[in-house]
Amino acid sequence: MRCPRAAPLPLPQVPNVKFNVAKILEKLVPLLERPVVEQSVKPVLSELCEDTDMDVRFYARQALYRCDC
Repeated sequence: MRCPRAAPLPLPQVPNVKFNVAKILEKLVPLLERPVVEQSVKPVLSELCEDTDMDVRFYARQALYRCDC
């Protein structure tokens, strides 16, 4: 499945929203083509892995692991 490229949006500042973004991206990874994952999904998840919130980091790392499976 190809995902149309949208204009990059800034990540929200609310931790609950950020970890839900990571959880949704994790579910989308198997449906997306590899170049989309590499160019669009992984950079967002990598940024979330550096977040100050522990839950955001957890879900982002979990999603990144899914990207590499």
